[in-house]
Amino acid sequence: MYSSSEHLQVLPDDLPASEPYPGPIGSGNAPLCGTYSEAEAVLRDVQRTRANLEANLDVILRSKSDLDVYGLIDQLAKEG
Repeated sequence: MYSSSEHLQVLPDDLPASEPYPGPIGSGNAPLCGTYSEAEAVLRDVQRTRANLEANLDVILRSKSDLDVYGLIDQLAKEG
């Protein structure tokens, strides 16, 4: 078994009070992606995929409700 002291991280003494955790090396205002246009392209692709999935879900739900209605109509026709 391990002791709880194995999980403790020693922080440098020169950290400012407003930043209790050290950031990654080279952190700052640099973008995470290579370029902003790359991020915009990914976002557009995600938005198109989401719109497609939402449209597919609408079709599935409408189809299910149509089946329910037609089943009810068939049942009423058999009774009448």
